[in-house]
Amino acid sequence: MAEVLAAMVVGPLVSMVKEKASSYLLDQYRVMEGLEKQHEVLKRKLPAILDVIADAEEKAASKREGPKAWLEGVRKMAYQANDVLEEFKYEALRRKAKQEGHYKELGMDLIKLFPSHNRVAFRQRMGNKLCMILQELDVLIAEMHAFRFKFRPEPLVPTLTGFAAGTGSSCCKVGELGRLSDLGSQLELTRLENVKEADAYAANLRIKKKLARLTLRWTYGDREAQNNDKEVLEGLKPHDGLMVLKIYSYSADSCPTWMNKLHGVVKLVLSNCKKLVKLPSIWQLPALQVLSLHRLGNIRCLCTESSGGVDTVWRSAFPALRELELIDLKSLERWEAGEGTPREELIFHRLEKLTIHSCPELTTLPEAPKLSVFEVTGASRQLLSLHAASRYIASLSSLRLSGNEEETESMAEQPSSELVNGKEKWDHNKSPLTKVANIPPSIKTLEILQAQSSNPIRKAGCPPNITCLALQ
Repeated sequence: MAEVLAAMVVGPLVSMVKEKASSYLLDQYRVMEGLEKQHEVLKRKLPAILDVIADAEEKAASKREGPKAWLEGVRKMAYQANDVLEEFKYEALRRKAKQEGHYKELGMDLIKLFPSHNRVAFRQRMGNKLCMILQELDVLIAEMHAFRFKFRPEPLVPTLTGFAAGTGSSCCKVGELGRLSDLGSQLELTRLENVKEADAYAANLRIKKKLARLTLRWTYGDREAQNNDKEVLEGLKPHDGLMVLKIYSYSADSCPTWMNKLHGVVKLVLSNCKKLVKLPSIWQLPALQVLSLHRLGNIRCLCTESSGGVDTVWRSAFPALRELELIDLKSLERWEAGEGTPREELIFHRLEKLTIHSCPELTTLPEAPKLSVFEVTGASRQLLSLHAASRYIASLSSLRLSGNEEETESMAEQPSSELVNGKEKWDHNKSPLTKVANIPPSIKTLEILQAQSSNPIRKAGCPPNITCLALQ
């Protein structure tokens, strides 16, 4: 079931990458200067994939292994391309903020995310990444022709994809969505602070079976006097087969129980939910592959105990998760609750990519035997180290460590035994990544920005297996 759902979400993912590749910001702030040809090739080839996605998904749904494997390749390429385009977008926003004389209005401190602004180094590093994406696309398109996937245009039926709630008597109410028999596959509801509980229930999202992607957005800001967010979110319950759910600026301290029952959800984003103190039981969702948590200032742990017993929870936690992004979680301390009690360590059995930005209280790393991409940026004191990354040495293909001088100096003073989970004691002098000769051949991308731990590599030179190296 999870594999079929994952295949079905590939189309919207590639569409999102196509839109990002055409963003006006990339041209306006010249972040792709010197890479214009590669940029144009990317914009030409993505539609070729989109043209046949419907046929490939149909064949994969009939349990044909070839199309299923091809869709998995497209999914991986799309996520990689999305990450690259996000870096271009942030660089564009950084240049925009610098041009206008302010950094802070972007919602996060881009100076910390990008401590080095050398344009030549940026172009070289991103050019290598972009070329790797184009090579993957060439392989996928060749396989696409070999499988003889056919173009299948979707019928042009007008559907509602966005709805902004108003307050005046002449404004449309969210409850009016309940009268629509077909909302299409995606819907974004904004200005939800203007919605009453009764209208939320009247929208009847729970019976809109074609809805696959749902975005719920409250206006960001302090709304103490009119906080009925929890009741509204409870009323906006979608059907259990929803695949993508994004929630922004939700202002209650807990989530409704229906979020524990989204057994088909593949991607979940929670952002700017500053009052949230406890996450729903997302670690029990069987199909969840991508989890992004941004600016949840009161969350202290990723998993909490349940009535099923601690050990049971940890053994079955996040059974399908492949990508985890933790950004600006100032209070996050632990991966699981129950500190000081006997339990099995939380293990991410399928996790391929782990990104941690500005989580200053998080001092340990989980087990992740298949992790290939590991990125730590900002104030993660104990985690910003080659020694911490060494526990993933057998599977890593890309490693990025980035922090300012103050952070790396304080990190250097920490005992090496604190850099990993307390069950293991690492020898500071024997960490496999402290010597350039010990960097395994599997690692192709290595970026260490303003980190003292890059000194041994800087002195020894670039290993032959590294295709993208940045030491600043």
